[in-house]
Amino acid sequence: MEYFEIKIDNCRFYAYHGVMDHERKAGNEYQLSITVKYPAVSPEKDDLDNSISYADLYDIAKIEMAIPRLLLETVASSIGRKIASRWTRHLGIEVKITKVTPPISGFDGSATVVYHRDLEPVVEKI
Repeated sequence: MEYFEIKIDNCRFYAYHGVMDHERKAGNEYQLSITVKYPAVSPEKDDLDNSISYADLYDIAKIEMAIPRLLLETVASSIGRKIASRWTRHLGIEVKITKVTPPISGFDGSATVVYHRDLEPVVEKI
């Protein structure tokens, strides 16, 4: 099977997600990446209808990142589901959100959530 992947990588957002009150008040820096796999339908045709707009992917992410939530899992799955409903011919979606400086005492690193949505395989009955 031929397919394409379209990606937007390491988009930076300042947002107000988190379980702790001070996270939702002060905010944090986030990096977000999205990958969408989709069939290579008539790739020789230079036609936008055969593609997925990375600008539109960014717009979906931007809107969802602006809504404060307790869990990054909620943000990532919401982005993934919006993408899936907009481009129903996708083969798979990955949304990766990294909290650049999580408020964990003594912790020197980042925290990441990755949401995966794969197209369910069609199983024929014998």
